[in-house]
Amino acid sequence: MRVGILGSGLMGGKLGTIFARAGHEVVFSYAR
Repeated sequence: MRVGILGSGLMGGKLGTIFARAGHEVVFSYAR
């Protein structure tokens, strides 16, 4: 599954790590 996360703060980073370890394709987007 493709997962897009807006904002890669503490929560976004943790969720992205969990999804990536489960084998999903993760893309982060942040304003800075």
